[in-house]
Amino acid sequence: MGSSEGLLNRVINARLMPYELSNHFWTYVEECLYTHALSVLTPLLTTHVPPTPHIALLHTLCLHPSLTTRTTSSDLHSASNRSHSLLNLILPRHGTQIFVPACRFEQNTHSLRNNRTSKSHSLPTPPPTFPSEHDAPETIPLAHSSSLFHCASDFWHVVGWALNCSILHPLRWRVWLPWLRFMCQLLEDDWHLRDKDAQEQSLIHSYVTSESGVHGSIRRMMRAIFVDGDARAQSEFKEVWKGELKGPKKEDGKPKKREVDVDVDAEVYGDYLGGDDSEDEEEDDEPQIGTTRPQRRKSARNRVKREPGTDETVTPGRKDVSLVTNPPSSRLDANISALHVRLRLLNLLSCVSVRFSSTFTTAHELYTLYVEFIQPLPLPTFQAFVLPGIAANDFSPDAHATLCEYLVYQLIDNDYVTTSEEFLTQKKFELSFLPFAANGSGVVENAKLGLLLESLLRYIARAGELWKSERLVEAIEKGISARAEKAGETSRRKKGSTTGRDEDEAWRTMSESSERIRDLVNRLSTRDLDGMEH
Repeated sequence: MGSSEGLLNRVINARLMPYELSNHFWTYVEECLYTHALSVLTPLLTTHVPPTPHIALLHTLCLHPSLTTRTTSSDLHSASNRSHSLLNLILPRHGTQIFVPACRFEQNTHSLRNNRTSKSHSLPTPPPTFPSEHDAPETIPLAHSSSLFHCASDFWHVVGWALNCSILHPLRWRVWLPWLRFMCQLLEDDWHLRDKDAQEQSLIHSYVTSESGVHGSIRRMMRAIFVDGDARAQSEFKEVWKGELKGPKKEDGKPKKREVDVDVDAEVYGDYLGGDDSEDEEEDDEPQIGTTRPQRRKSARNRVKREPGTDETVTPGRKDVSLVTNPPSSRLDANISALHVRLRLLNLLSCVSVRFSSTFTTAHELYTLYVEFIQPLPLPTFQAFVLPGIAANDFSPDAHATLCEYLVYQLIDNDYVTTSEEFLTQKKFELSFLPFAANGSGVVENAKLGLLLESLLRYIARAGELWKSERLVEAIEKGISARAEKAGETSRRKKGSTTGRDEDEAWRTMSESSERIRDLVNRLSTRDLDGMEH
């Protein structure tokens, strides 16, 4: 029995959540009693399958600002955290198949089906669906108009916005990061557990299939993954929910006016002697999801407040200020956790390109795009992408080596020697790669080339295909000298300037990489003429 067929059978054979309990669940949600609703769902997961609308709601509860960054309510925070925990519990227990219909973005579903039809592809067998009696009532915004899958245009919109938050809005990033990790795990499991014939039905395949199906849509995926928080990125990948960056209401979780106890004998008059500042109050222009009564806020024209959990002073009334604590100058390498997400998504796209080169894109075209986006990155970020340390658990070794080789061909001197060797071998390294400098004369370009050669040497050494020899040592030393000499020809370091500091860092990076290469070679075994190891 195929693995994808087994997943489907697990869904079919498990019992569906009873309608009565499903109705109780939605009643609690409608009353904004989210923890009560989750308590109905939790004990059923061992024996029952949660319906599609319930799974979709869990995604929204994890992320919606009304349960996370726009409230100080511990109950709402708990509901958000429990929703995430339930997703992580459902995935290994019931498999990936039930997530496929739940994680369809509404704005992209119609275009996706039109795209497949226009290309004359047969539509894959739809994943299992559940009776409409389990659908959420229309009176629940979080399951309809405020749902994640309704508000976001597609998966790449969410990726671009969330990774923007990793640089610009750290409080929102703390909310988005666990969900992104879960989605990466879901997409990876859903892809790898399917038979090849069923991978067209996978969630990641639906996410990479666009209405146009042309190179431009793939470039948008690249821009989402490599988003860096600049003005263009903020314009293209905007917030998912309106007002998402606003902080908690000042009155959130505090007594409202006229709610303080009054005891005349004890001369406790509550707020009756505090005056009436109704003239300074205005209606909030956004509905409060997650609370059963409307709230009012003071304009506080001349006052400021400090956002809980930050050192930021916030002026009330200014949009998108309270959760912005990092300047746009923060680069991709500002957050290693974001880098892991980027690498996992790149690896998934690589898998899809190998399997569906005719309908998605070829591996060559995809890796050419990777090079276009990775080559100009700042040196620290570039180093994180190409050295195997960080990428080891997120990118398959073969795919990562292929990426580094593509980058080498982009950076190496045009006079490099071509060989007939198709794959990476020691001979190809000694003749074509190691002895040469970069095609650019800057120290950054030559430092990047050195890092790439170090990464590929480690790859060949781990495969047991690298042996110490005089020719190898000679090629390494020749290349180290050539890169240092070429970088030194145009170095214009100005003490104290940004350019000077960048060049100093690049020289240090290049020197350290050269020493690691030497150390790697010194620890290699040798072979005699008969191929015996020594």
